[in-house]
Amino acid sequence: MKNGLRNFSFFVISLIFVSTPVIAQLAWSNNWGIPNMTDVYTANGRPGIASAYFNNQVWVAYTSNECFVGTACLVKLASSAASTSLSFSNPTTVQMPGGATVQSFNSPALAAQNGYLYLAWNDGTNVNWLISSPDGVNWSTPYELAGGYQTTWAPALAADAFNPNRIYAGYADGTTFTPDICAVYPNPTNLPASTQNCHNFSTLSQMNFNPGLFYWNQVSSGVIMAYEWRGNQHCLSGYILDPETGYSFDYNASQNCSDQTSVSPSLAAYGSQLYLAWGGNNSNRQFNIRWTDPYQLDFIYKQTFPEGMNGSPTLLTVYNGVVPQMMLNFYVWNGQVRYMYGQ
Repeated sequence: MKNGLRNFSFFVISLIFVSTPVIAQLAWSNNWGIPNMTDVYTANGRPGIASAYFNNQVWVAYTSNECFVGTACLVKLASSAASTSLSFSNPTTVQMPGGATVQSFNSPALAAQNGYLYLAWNDGTNVNWLISSPDGVNWSTPYELAGGYQTTWAPALAADAFNPNRIYAGYADGTTFTPDICAVYPNPTNLPASTQNCHNFSTLSQMNFNPGLFYWNQVSSGVIMAYEWRGNQHCLSGYILDPETGYSFDYNASQNCSDQTSVSPSLAAYGSQLYLAWGGNNSNRQFNIRWTDPYQLDFIYKQTFPEGMNGSPTLLTVYNGVVPQMMLNFYVWNGQVRYMYGQ
């Protein structure tokens, strides 16, 4: 661990010496409701919206309130052209070969990598699955994630910024409540032929709910995770984790517990800076966001907004080529999908 921390510190410092970027504070819009997404399942108490930027479009997925006795609820998917005024297609159920539909009681997860859109979900019996699509319409047969691990709550996905053939999946372990992370090497044209390496970080802080997961291209030592600490103080917790080496590094996501939450947080990058969003530990879970100095993992800047959320925020950065165009925050309020954008 000491060697990993030394390498991480050197990597950050070397970038600071060669760049002197301006610290950006995004100006956030008012919140907007999406008229054709008012059917989000909220009985799980912590509803969330999955999002990804794929094929130059913004994609969202959510668990709907169209449910079946003894099974679960239909997961729906929609897309929009990238704009500050999003206009989504009518949400459709996600169908796999043979006509089987994706169903869950928890929020799904999305990631885009190497020309494919990936969707992960918990099927209602705490079995986790992954499917892939080249167009967001035609989906592969499912591949089981974290097989042999007992997990709970929803999944998280992150695309590896350095390896286009690797994505990460993250969970709360259903026994230890500590992070379960899988490095997944998907074969998108034959997903059942994929491979994965999973690890339970059983010595780290326990979590509530699903984690936020993001692979930042300024950190090469692992995937960045954030989550609510499973304790009475509701502190944010966060680690850099590598499931293939067992490496972990606590980056002090909670700022020494100055920030608390009762939902899953979210991570996204905007240029050379990393952003962390969460719902406050209050009655309406106000939208909070922290961001870093360029190329550093410090989260020393903070904004709090009046917008409340039924569940967790979901940050998504939209790019114009390689230049960030805007950052979106999707969330649920009274069963409706809503969003804000920052530029």
